[in-house]
Amino acid sequence: MEISKEFGFKAKFKKYDFKFHSSSLRDYSNKFDTIIKFDTDCPVFLDANVILQIYKMSLKSRTELMSFFDEKKAIIYVTKQVEQEFVKNRIGVHQSYVNAIKKELVEDFKSKILNSAESYYNSKKLLLEDFDDLNLSMQDLITSSEKMYSQMTNLVEVHINTIGDVEFNDPYWNVIENFNYIDNLSEEEIAIIKSDFDELKKNIGDVSKVKDYITKNSTFVFPGIGDLKEKNDDPYGDYIIYHEIIKFMETHATDAFFLTFDTTKGDWMDESKKPHLHYIENVFMNTNKTLFILDAKRVFNDLLEINTDSLVENRKLSNDIYFKVKFDEFYLDISNAISSACIEYGIAIDYFDNPDLLYAVEELNKNGLVYENLVLDIHEILVYKKVIDDDTSDLSIYNISSRKRILDKMEVFLDDIPNEL
Repeated sequence: MEISKEFGFKAKFKKYDFKFHSSSLRDYSNKFDTIIKFDTDCPVFLDANVILQIYKMSLKSRTELMSFFDEKKAIIYVTKQVEQEFVKNRIGVHQSYVNAIKKELVEDFKSKILNSAESYYNSKKLLLEDFDDLNLSMQDLITSSEKMYSQMTNLVEVHINTIGDVEFNDPYWNVIENFNYIDNLSEEEIAIIKSDFDELKKNIGDVSKVKDYITKNSTFVFPGIGDLKEKNDDPYGDYIIYHEIIKFMETHATDAFFLTFDTTKGDWMDESKKPHLHYIENVFMNTNKTLFILDAKRVFNDLLEINTDSLVENRKLSNDIYFKVKFDEFYLDISNAISSACIEYGIAIDYFDNPDLLYAVEELNKNGLVYENLVLDIHEILVYKKVIDDDTSDLSIYNISSRKRILDKMEVFLDDIPNEL
């Protein structure tokens, strides 16, 4: 079966059919609990960001993840599009990890601890002349800080060297190269895929507001829609991957997994990190098989009990604009989730026009639908919101650990909001 105007995402887009709708969702539900254990021969397709995450994680977590990949390599598949994205970004991601360690540990220690202590001491020398013990203690503090800085510099270099020669002799190649690589789309098929994508994006209008479009039109989203703003020159990657997978599923008459860390854009999953139902239906209509689209973070955290958080993310969090954008994205998701929950449970609030989120969460709590801690959390989130929205505010008051903590809290908050009856 070739990708065509009759076989592909657009071919079945909005082709509502109750038979396929009920059959696809029933099949997904019946198989999910068994198949999620990965004790199966079902093919597992990895997104490029899943392979690249190896180079962002702590070394301890890498070891666990690579053991899992080695154990499951016979059923792990990498499409041509994913392979190209991985090769293109591998070195850059690794270097970002190295730079993040050096900056977050070494450079920050020097600027925030050592230099600050020296600056403080030099500015208070006259005052300290009458406090001999304090004067000596300050000098000892500076001396110990200098020793710690030197030790930290050496240990970080040893740590980086422990990873190995990633550029020319990557220690993870012996596992990654044993994945199954497929190249199953012709140039003609890719041309059709890109043409269909361009037709679908016409429905959006202003791509700068694509996030808002996804939120309001969740049943009309398609793979790659989330890249229209950031990768407007070449947004086709996810849409191509989708078709590489369904062609494989059709050819081999098999169900499949797709693991991705790309869950914040909303073009693979909704705000609760569940796959878009019309994707499941679309795949089923094309192949008569089921594609399980899964959040890799949750899968690995639950299955392997490892922390897949990226260490590189910390460097980005030092950027005020990046932090504000991430905060606003989570805040919008939280507002929508709370409004949806109130609608589902008959709690009266102004759902769509600046809803009173504190009141809404308090009402959800009174009805036994959320825990008390969410009321405290929404208090804190609203405080952050007020500061971030104030253009005169200095966001430097929120250090990287503080920024990461609030974003993590917002993500957990989303998970705790009830989303179905």
